[in-house]
Amino acid sequence: IMRIAKLMVSSGAEIYRVEESVTRICRAYGVENADVYATTSQVVVTVEMPDYGILTHSGRINRIANHVERVDRLNNLVRCMTAETPDAEEVEKYLAEVQQTPSYSRISRLLSFGLIAGTFCVFFGARSATETLLATAVGCLLGLCTIALEDMDANKLLIRFACAFLASVLAFLGVRAGLA
Repeated sequence: IMRIAKLMVSSGAEIYRVEESVTRICRAYGVENADVYATTSQVVVTVEMPDYGILTHSGRINRIANHVERVDRLNNLVRCMTAETPDAEEVEKYLAEVQQTPSYSRISRLLSFGLIAGTFCVFFGARSATETLLATAVGCLLGLCTIALEDMDANKLLIRFACAFLASVLAFLGVRAGLA
């Protein structure tokens, strides 16, 4: 159960969905009382079992990525577990398949950063195509910075700070150069 919860969080599932899913799985497998607490960095599951008493398991989440297909497959697994209660071997087999789901390529992630930045620029009233192209380029550079820092296993706060600083500097330079 903890493995499913950790995979859901690390794949970008909403926290309330993780907590609800784990609670439903516990109920389906006969746990009378289950308390689940999840954040983007940790999941804690406490169950009360008649024969074993109160058991608590916690797991740390080190990395989070948005992986929609993996979240969808995990949601399907949760639905299956709550409806059919398959044995542990079947669940492990399915989890292994889910973990083999390919991640997004670096280039698709990089282009997504640019597309999102350019789209927000248009949404918030871009005055020219040059301004939109500048926002798109800044987005791509922020994606590059994010990917490079993630590859170095940098702290999430450091990544956000570095990207915010880079975005500010690039926007300032774009304005100074008369591009925006």
